[in-house]
Amino acid sequence: MNPPAFACFLSISMTALSAMSPSLAQAGEKALTDGLSVSFKTDWSRERQRQTSEASASTTKGVKQTFTISRALQADRSAGVDFTHTDLRQVTDRFAPGFSEAGTLKRDSFEANAFFEFQHMGVTVKPSVRLGFDDYQLSRPDTLVTGSFPGFGQMARAKSSGFHAGANLEVSAILPLSGSLFLRPIADIDYSYLTVKPFSETGATVTLSGYGTVSGNAAFDRVVDERVTSQIGAAVAARLAVSDEFLLTPFLQARYRHNFNTAPISTHAALIANPAMEQEAVLAVAEEADGLILDAGAFLAGAGNWEVLAVYEGKFFPSLTGQTFSGRLRMSF
Repeated sequence: MNPPAFACFLSISMTALSAMSPSLAQAGEKALTDGLSVSFKTDWSRERQRQTSEASASTTKGVKQTFTISRALQADRSAGVDFTHTDLRQVTDRFAPGFSEAGTLKRDSFEANAFFEFQHMGVTVKPSVRLGFDDYQLSRPDTLVTGSFPGFGQMARAKSSGFHAGANLEVSAILPLSGSLFLRPIADIDYSYLTVKPFSETGATVTLSGYGTVSGNAAFDRVVDERVTSQIGAAVAARLAVSDEFLLTPFLQARYRHNFNTAPISTHAALIANPAMEQEAVLAVAEEADGLILDAGAFLAGAGNWEVLAVYEGKFFPSLTGQTFSGRLRMSF
C-alpha cells in the first residue's frame, strides 16, 4: 500500500527527523581515566526503512563526528562534554509515478552533551543532558496537485530549523567471569524532545492551458515531539595482553530497546493556495515498540595512554534495519 500523497510530505522513517540519544557504552571502555582525556570518534551509518502503510521505502546514510573532553575529578568520578556534528540524508527508494526525482530529507545537527560518571563497588552510574540545533532541507514529489496532471508533476521544496534536547541515565557494572573474561550488564533510560519551526514549500507550481496556475505547495505548522526509550543488555568481553605494551579487549554486546511512544511525528498542514484544505500531516514514522541491537568490536590500549576503538553495530526492528561502523582514538594526559 502506498502512503497518502498529502498526509505525509515524505512518509519517511524517523531516522532523520528525531531527537538523537547517545549510544550505550561498550564493554572494555575505560570508565575513568587519570587526569585529562580527549577523544575523536566517527560513525558511518546506513539504515533501511521497508515499505509500510505509513512510510515509503527509504535509505538513510549518515556521518557523525564526536569530539569528547573529560577529566577525572576524584578516583571514582569524572565529568566531560561531547561535541557532535551529524549529517544525515534520507532518500526514498522509488520515484513517485510521473517523477524522476526522489523525495529527500537532509538534516545537519550540532549537539553538546554533558555527562558525569560515578563508580561505587564496581557499578558505574552515568547521567547526561544534551542540547542540539538542527537545519533541515526537504523535497517531496507533489502527487496531489501538479502530479495529477500527467507530465507536469513538480517537486515541493522547503527549509527549516529547530532544536532538540534530552536527558539520559545509564547504569553498568563489571562482573568477572573466569580468567580474562568478564560480563558487563548495562541499562539506560532516555528522554528526548524535538521541535521544528513552521515552514512553507516552494517549487510545486505550474501554469497549464485551461487551468491557469496550479500549486501544490503546502505550509506546515510547528513540529513538537517527545520520546522516552529504554535499553537493557549485556556484553561479554576478554582482556588479552598482546604484549607488554598492548592490551586488546574484544567484545560482543546485545541490547533490547523499548520505545514507549510509537506514534508518528506529525503536525498540521494546508495547501497555500487553498488554506481550507488542512489536515494532519505525518512527517515521520517511529521505530516499532521493540527492537534488538547487536555490537561487535574491540579496544586496543597502548602503554602510552592511548586507546583505539573499532565497532560494528546492527539494529533490527520489524520494518527498519541499520548498520553503523565506528572508529575512535582516545588520548589521556
